[in-house]
Amino acid sequence: MASLRMVLLHRDGHAPPLMKLLHGVRRAGGYLEQADGSVKGLVYAPFVEYVRDHHGLHAQIRPTQEWRKALADAAQRWADHWTE
Repeated sequence: MASLRMVLLHRDGHAPPLMKLLHGVRRAGGYLEQADGSVKGLVYAPFVEYVRDHHGLHAQIRPTQEWRKALADAAQRWADHWTE
């Protein structure tokens, strides 16, 4: 939620409070409450739908292999930038 809030602050200059974002994601199914009342991790598909529908952000879920390649590519670009 903190990262989402930072993105919204950067883009819009303002953002909802963290708890409002949390409750919105929870209502969308992005957080599922366990029997003991705890919450276990973020459910990505409902979160992606929430940020698209409520905040107009482009988001997608990427398969793990694709994600690893994107991360490796970004790391390489960063390294190339700092060694020029």
